[in-house]
Amino acid sequence: MKAETAKFLNKAEKLLSRAPEMLEKGWLDEAGRACYLAGYNAARGYVFEMTDQIVKTHSGVQTLFAQLTKDNPAVDLDLKRFLGRSFSLKAIADYETGEEKLTVEEIETTIVTAQRFIKNIFAMIG
Repeated sequence: MKAETAKFLNKAEKLLSRAPEMLEKGWLDEAGRACYLAGYNAARGYVFEMTDQIVKTHSGVQTLFAQLTKDNPAVDLDLKRFLGRSFSLKAIADYETGEEKLTVEEIETTIVTAQRFIKNIFAMIG
């Protein structure tokens, strides 16, 4: 694994490790954002490992990750959709105002999927 890849994956693990505590405290928006950012950084690491490119935009990372994993059977459909779906959680946390729109169950599921997403990336990198 390349040093830069390891940095991205380390950041992903740190972000994701905070999500369960945020959920316990009732910070659903923040937990959802942490899950997305964990996946985003893991995907950045995978993209870097495969292409030597440091992609900074959310759409760029999502697009390149999708292209790189398109025909990879190790990445199931749920994981292929994770970044796009969880980006909406970041958007809710960053921009929405008003009543809470997220549920505990939704965030619990997102945490589990984010854990699987990051584990899968570690497995693909080797």
